[in-house]
Amino acid sequence: MSTYRGLHQRLSKAQVALLVLMPPPGCGRRQLREAAQAILARYDVEGLLTVHLQCEAQYRSIRAYRGRPALVEEYHRYIVQVQPNSITIGVTRLLTSACWAIQVTYMHNSR
Repeated sequence: MSTYRGLHQRLSKAQVALLVLMPPPGCGRRQLREAAQAILARYDVEGLLTVHLQCEAQYRSIRAYRGRPALVEEYHRYIVQVQPNSITIGVTRLLTSACWAIQVTYMHNSR
C-alpha cells in the first residue's frame, strides 16, 4: 500500500504545482504547456493528470488625449485546470496493490 501512498503524494504535489503555475507577462500558450509538461515529468505522473489551458481576454479602453487617438488594450490571461485521469489511476492502483512477482530461471538443457 506504500507504493499507492507514494503515487497519491506525487499526484497531489503535481496538482498543487500546476495550479500555482502562473505565466509571466507575455508568456504564450506554448511556454505554459511546456512548463506544465516539465512539472508532470518531474513528479513522474505523465498520463495520470490532464492539463487544460483556457485563455481569458480582458479589454481596457483608453480615451483620446491631446492629439492621441483612443486605444483599446487587450490583456490575455491563461487559466490552468487540472483533472486526474481516474481510469489510469485506478489501473495503476490495481497493479501496485496486486504485488505480482515474476520469477525467471535459466536451466541448461543437458540432453
